[in-house]
Amino acid sequence: MAHLRTLLMTVVMAFALAANASGFDYLVVEETDNTQHPTLLTDFDQIRFTGGWMVLYKSGMTVAQYRLENLRQMFFQDDTTGIDAIMAAGECFDVYSVAGTLIQRQASSLDGLNAGVYVVRSGERTIKVVKK
Repeated sequence: MAHLRTLLMTVVMAFALAANASGFDYLVVEETDNTQHPTLLTDFDQIRFTGGWMVLYKSGMTVAQYRLENLRQMFFQDDTTGIDAIMAAGECFDVYSVAGTLIQRQASSLDGLNAGVYVVRSGERTIKVVKK
């Protein structure tokens, strides 16, 4: 059953990647634990599905890799994250460095933080954000 799910996920993702991503900046991969991984479309030039993995490449070098069995969905997005949805709902969130260090507890925005990549957690939802 897991093999069938992996095969189905591979076919669905391959089809989605064939779709026109014009007007979008990011490919967002969401895992079964609700963690989202946005990757700029310009940061990779190839995607391969092999051995139960989805691997993003840029000039032959691995940029990111995801186990197919852990993927819930992937989609194109024109902004960096779904953080706007959290902020619109008035939710506070915790901000972490990519190394896992807590930077700010119960934040309502990313104002005051340097440009960079952060992990934002609100309840059960975890999102990787890029602040420019």
